[in-house]
Amino acid sequence: MMKKLKNSAGFTLAETLITVLILVMVAGVMAGGIPAAVTAYSKAVDAANAHVALSTTVNALRMELSTARSVACADGSNTVTYTSSSTGAPTRLYLDGDSIMVQDFTNYSGAEIKNLTHDLVSKTAVTSALRVTYETVSWADPEKKDVLHFENLTAKKDGTTIETIDDLFVRVVYDQFKIPET
Repeated sequence: MMKKLKNSAGFTLAETLITVLILVMVAGVMAGGIPAAVTAYSKAVDAANAHVALSTTVNALRMELSTARSVACADGSNTVTYTSSSTGAPTRLYLDGDSIMVQDFTNYSGAEIKNLTHDLVSKTAVTSALRVTYETVSWADPEKKDVLHFENLTAKKDGTTIETIDDLFVRVVYDQFKIPET
């Protein structure tokens, strides 16, 4: 007589279908979570870039203005004029749309005056879509005229505010330490 052998290797159709169903559900949950993770990552990168851009801008403003001579600022304006300590040229710091600009008027050979305009912080340093601007600049104390007050220094990406410094104060110290002429 022949004995029938019981073959228990493999999965039944029901087990296979349940496994596939569970895998499809897990894949669906993961597919729904990936866009949320990408969005969260993008926001974190934007926040980090905005922080670096603001820090770079603050450093550039301090370097540009802390040793400037003959600093002038009309309260509540967007413009500061001064004589650059590095070039000795009349200079203007102002807002142009979504950028902080520096405009130097450099005298060449005593005859030709060149107008050199550039971003305070290069566009490549703050990425192509990220811009830093301020609302207004004025003297913190109009009597002393030794500290400039920048209001709402803001990092924006595609017009959306990412990070803001409400009040930035930059001390202008050069004029206070002039050597008396003899």
